[in-house]
Amino acid sequence: MFKRLAQEAPMPAPAPMPEAAPAAPAAPPMDLGMPPATGMPDLSGMGMTPPAPAPMAAPVGGERQEIIGPVESVSQIFYDMDIVNFVENNLHINAPELTRKIWLDYGGKENGRADQTRRGKRADDSVNNDPSAAKAEIDQTEDSKWERLKSGKTIEDVISYSDLGKMVEGV
Repeated sequence: MFKRLAQEAPMPAPAPMPEAAPAAPAAPPMDLGMPPATGMPDLSGMGMTPPAPAPMAAPVGGERQEIIGPVESVSQIFYDMDIVNFVENNLHINAPELTRKIWLDYGGKENGRADQTRRGKRADDSVNNDPSAAKAEIDQTEDSKWERLKSGKTIEDVISYSDLGKMVEGV
């Protein structure tokens, strides 16, 4: 087959193109309704540069803000106990041990149920406490973290032991 193509006459040169019109200006990027991967809106089409990224909530090495209102969700429990720092400083603890620790610290019992005598004491209006009073309460409840839960709630009102285990596996 290649031999036959080589024996055929070459193709004629294409005819010259008529004088082309000037190229159209580049079209602005199409807006698909989604922000670019940077998370910032594309302002380049408006002749503006995007703003610098927002600073982090707390500078590296800065003081970590504590939750002063009631702890009402698993993500707040993880933040309250500073789970990232805890895991980094306790690499020997596996997920089931960490689940057990969180469960017991926030008022659960060994059998995976809530201890009904360990209920939260923080009211919604505790967010109005002055920072020194909030810090004192946090220090006071270090060994009774369940008291940081919303008033009257138990750990089981927030999450079940098995679901907590699944969440910890994902950390």
